Amino acid sequence: MNKAMLCDRCPWNQAWSQMMYSVLHQCHRVLKPGAPAIVFCDWRSLPGMLGVLGAVGFGIRSCVVWDKGRGSRPVQNGFRLQSELALFGRKGGPILPPGSPVYLDGVMKFSTLGAGKRHLTEKPLGLMRELLRIVPTGGVVLDAFQGAGTTGVAALGLGCRYIGIESVAAYHQAAVERLSAVATSAK
Repeated sequence: MNKAMLCDRCPWNQAWSQMMYSVLHQCHRVLKPGAPAIVFCDWRSLPGMLGVLGAVGFGIRSCVVWDKGRGSRPVQNGFRLQSELALFGRKGGPILPPGSPVYLDGVMKFSTLGAGKRHLTEKPLGLMRELLRIVPTGGVVLDAFQGAGTTGVAALGLGCRYIGIESVAAYHQAAVERLSAVATSAK
């Protein structure tokens, strides 16, 4: 990996960039040509994430702003950390079209407040359902940072197949329980 693409020379940022490069490189390797990719980041990791996505071969198409609302972390004498970014890219090749054309907003407002949150950075189900509208009908959704499985719940609800990867056993177990409940209710 080219050291110039690291967000700075700090050892922690270098380790983060190396890890993200390794994971996203493997995702790029297994995706079909034309497949969409969405990666979340915040303003601090934006430069590094842009560099990593480009280095592994994703063409960056746009940046979606997720407005988390008032449930986000306040900053004394500063600005609330109320937005997160979702970088949208594609693996080279012909675009894999969803079932019908979709035109999504570049700013999406979904509150982080809600009962039953199982993970510190858990995304709202409505947000994930909206973002996954770009996936072709019957497509496969790969989530390399599954957490508690919200992306999987959204994917299954939209008729997609789902592959989730999670390194923390407790979050993996929460995801398995949620996904099993969705699969059981669909029968």
